Amino acid sequence: MKIVIDARCVFRGKGGIGRYARGLLEALAWSDAPPNFVVLFSSIAPPDDLELPDRFETFAVPAGMIDEAWEQLHLPTALEQLDAGLYFNPTFATPLLARCPCVATVHDVVFERHPELVAPGLRSYLARAARFTAKHADLILTVSEFSKAEICDFYGVDPDRVRVIYNGIDPRFHRMELRPVQAQRLREELQLPSDAPFLLYVGAIEPKKNVEALLRAYAQVRDRMPHKLVLLPAQAC
Repeated sequence: MKIVIDARCVFRGKGGIGRYARGLLEALAWSDAPPNFVVLFSSIAPPDDLELPDRFETFAVPAGMIDEAWEQLHLPTALEQLDAGLYFNPTFATPLLARCPCVATVHDVVFERHPELVAPGLRSYLARAARFTAKHADLILTVSEFSKAEICDFYGVDPDRVRVIYNGIDPRFHRMELRPVQAQRLREELQLPSDAPFLLYVGAIEPKKNVEALLRAYAQVRDRMPHKLVLLPAQAC
């Protein structure tokens, strides 16, 4: 069976979903999975940091990560031409007229629960895509039991149609044994005192991450603890 993976979300400056999709592709590339994957990349925002083995077919499509018109009007034809046996989108959307089974990952429904935290245009698109996927997709993937409960609650989805698959950990994130000179150099780069413990936040600086609450909480206890707070924006990772 030919499996088509929609990887338009993998591009320079990608956010969390792009990293998720990239991680899946890299894991498949190293696995013993059969050579029946077709990967769709965006010709508008192509990836520049991903290499796939020759057994993966790749196609550039004239659509970015968010392109509702292309997804609904042109993607079904592309899937038919590719003889797709299954379509998987690691973002929220699935095409209405696809003739093959469709699977999508709905990472969360923060745009439903807290719409004020998401830009209006993006919020509208994600809500339409998630509602349609909840109604029509053959299987919905999500990343936590909490998100599964939210999906079932908001959209009335049968829990049996939602499968939780936890996010993996990028191999870059592992414990490092640093020599004293390396540790000191790192502390100097972060402008930390040489003997200070610190709290580290790694992620996007955006309203839905609630960094403001982290700052307020730290401000309340900073005088009673030796730790410094270090914010590392996702773009710098």
